[in-house]
Amino acid sequence: MDELLTVIIQTSPIPSHPSTALLEALFRSFKNADGLLEANIVVLADGCDTTHDEEENVKRGKASMRTSENYALFLSKLRGMVERCEPPFVASKEGKGRIRLVELPKQHGSARAIQAAFWEYDLVRTPFVMICQHDNFFIHPTSLKSIVNALHKRPGLGIGVKCIHFLSTSTMNYPQKVKRR
Repeated sequence: MDELLTVIIQTSPIPSHPSTALLEALFRSFKNADGLLEANIVVLADGCDTTHDEEENVKRGKASMRTSENYALFLSKLRGMVERCEPPFVASKEGKGRIRLVELPKQHGSARAIQAAFWEYDLVRTPFVMICQHDNFFIHPTSLKSIVNALHKRPGLGIGVKCIHFLSTSTMNYPQKVKRR
């Protein structure tokens, strides 16, 4: 899988920082996706712009001084855990795969951060990429290795498939959520 798949996990400032619990839970959920820990995994940490005179809006990349400080602490803790291969930040036992943290120096936003991973930082050298959000867990067993191998052996699966999406828990009970809006 390390020659076929790069996994990009996006993270950015959130209220629970400096805790690493959310990312730890995500990595623990990877046991439900066979082969995922054999891939090249990049934790892509978006930069953070600190605002002094505006109201905080982390969705738009504007963080308060406190949020920025907590994010910096989070990144420091995460960097140490990844460098020391502290569980759950451990690649496969077979010696395949790699986990690394890449910290973007400035705030990009989701789409531009992914673009930077490809073009500015050359982080993807595999034919397949999987984009994960820091809060999108694998709660059911998933045959990721079978999916990637099928796409590799038969590009597009003969029907032009170019993208596979995994459902998130946010889409559970979606009809009821839409009705409440």
